[in-house]
Amino acid sequence: MPADPNSILDSVKKALGMDPEFTAFDIDVVMHINSAFGSLQQLGVGSDTGFYIQDNTTLWSQYVSQLLYLGMVKQFIFMTVRLAFDPPATSFAIEAIQKQLEQLSLRINIAAESINKPSDPFTEEVLNVSGVTPTVFVVKAITLLFAAEVFPDANEANTFRLTLTGDCIVHAPVNGTDGEHITLELVSNGHAVSWGNGWNFGASGIPTLSPGGETDIISSVYDELSAEWLSGFTAGF
Repeated sequence: MPADPNSILDSVKKALGMDPEFTAFDIDVVMHINSAFGSLQQLGVGSDTGFYIQDNTTLWSQYVSQLLYLGMVKQFIFMTVRLAFDPPATSFAIEAIQKQLEQLSLRINIAAESINKPSDPFTEEVLNVSGVTPTVFVVKAITLLFAAEVFPDANEANTFRLTLTGDCIVHAPVNGTDGEHITLELVSNGHAVSWGNGWNFGASGIPTLSPGGETDIISSVYDELSAEWLSGFTAGF
């Protein structure tokens, strides 16, 4: 019996080079497929309540119908199962699949968010006296824990406070969106800061931090075209 291209299990087995009638490893393959569904749910694909299969009767159309990323989802599941169930014999081949999975994850997430746009964590609607509910900007500040390398996340806040107890690398915030503003309030206490890729301090160059316990301010706006935070510096508060 030929593989059913509409069946999730059959098509993954076919991609693995297995005959659909050979069922000795179905439990293993199903387990790895269901694990891949969990990863895809975190990328914005599928139901919030999760998805799983038990046999070859579950179809792709029951899982996802968006043609925008259906092909990428199929490839992601196959490669995930391949790495777990039948990994290549060489580290080079394994690394190649892992890199493809990283690229697919990014592309799938972008495609999913273009369909179901995420809410902005820094805006909210507020009912005013006239009964109108305008969207207003909400400041969210967090204190970053000191570490040898610091990784701010623009999804978590728009104001970051950091006090140094030693030298460190401050990486540019991840998850920036075009035009987004962030503020970094930095107390260096005389310690040295290395600035990771993604910061752009323009003609003024790398800031000279205050040597004492003053707070220095880094104000930045994200430029999607250059994938950089265009940053200005104000010293000594």
